[in-house]
Amino acid sequence: MILEYNMVAVFVGLISLINSAYGLKCYKCHQEDANCAKMSSSLPTVECEPSENRCAVFTYEFVVGSKVVGNKYDRDCAGPNEYCDEKPKDSDSKAGNDTGVRIERYCDFCEKDLCNAPSKGTENGIKGFLFLFVFLILFCLIRATFTYNLKLHDGDENNCAKPGLMCEECRTAAVCIEIDGVLTRTGRLNCPHGYSCYNGVCTKDVNPLCDYKDLNFPCQYKGNYPHPGDWTKYVVCVPTYGGTSYRADTVDCESGTGYNALTTYCSENLTNIDPATFPIDRCMEPSQNPVALKQNPSIYYVCAPYGSENKLYPYQFTCPYGGTYDSGVCTPHLTGIGTSIEEKEIDA
Repeated sequence: MILEYNMVAVFVGLISLINSAYGLKCYKCHQEDANCAKMSSSLPTVECEPSENRCAVFTYEFVVGSKVVGNKYDRDCAGPNEYCDEKPKDSDSKAGNDTGVRIERYCDFCEKDLCNAPSKGTENGIKGFLFLFVFLILFCLIRATFTYNLKLHDGDENNCAKPGLMCEECRTAAVCIEIDGVLTRTGRLNCPHGYSCYNGVCTKDVNPLCDYKDLNFPCQYKGNYPHPGDWTKYVVCVPTYGGTSYRADTVDCESGTGYNALTTYCSENLTNIDPATFPIDRCMEPSQNPVALKQNPSIYYVCAPYGSENKLYPYQFTCPYGGTYDSGVCTPHLTGIGTSIEEKEIDA
């Protein structure tokens, strides 16, 4: 009897020696693996290192407010100094971020082969995790859309002139609300790519102030011309050496003044100019015939695409000798001189 007992002890000792030599056998999977939350024949196992004498389950609870909305798991080998050591239910609370989701981390350890297998209860975490996943996706989509289209008031200068929407920049509109008798900017709208802000609305139509501000003025003939998108500038076209082409020089008006088409200089008070208008009417479609500038018919223009931009642009000309344009003919002030413009080409 004693001999049998000794043999059993030797056998158990040999098993322990083998286990200590080869290490514990544990389930090993990461939280991104859906099978890590439930028992599955495909759940991988691993032979632990001799120094890793425990199997571990790391549970991550996703909490919104006080409600647990899902669980995820890691399973692996663990050494004696592993995180959560000696604390089977130690909580590592992490402020989730600005999604409002808090993550609680718990640890469980055991010291038998494959003792960190998923329990039936952990399978219930899958539904919670799916709920969490859908919740996070919807939250991020709503948040990204809201952030892209509306930036909350951040204390910048309030430029509201009237209730409603007004353009602040080429791709930004301000949301202006009257609060206690005071106009207040409560937010901003950002126009999508390919749009610009015109009269408080994001549009793909021609917007002279934004579309023309960085374009080189295409001089067709000498003279002073209005900048097609900015009252506070005008353009002087002067012949280059040899007189075969023209150079455009942009002139900025003095503060408080705007371009006057009659004088062809900055002699207009800006307060007398409607900010919703432009020096030249917007080109909404290609011209079939040249159009005279309303304020000064000695200048006429043709709406045509500008280079590769494919935006309609008003190419401007002047009648020689200070004449006026009408129905395809420049009539100069000097008698006996007439100039047809039907053959004039646009030099883009």
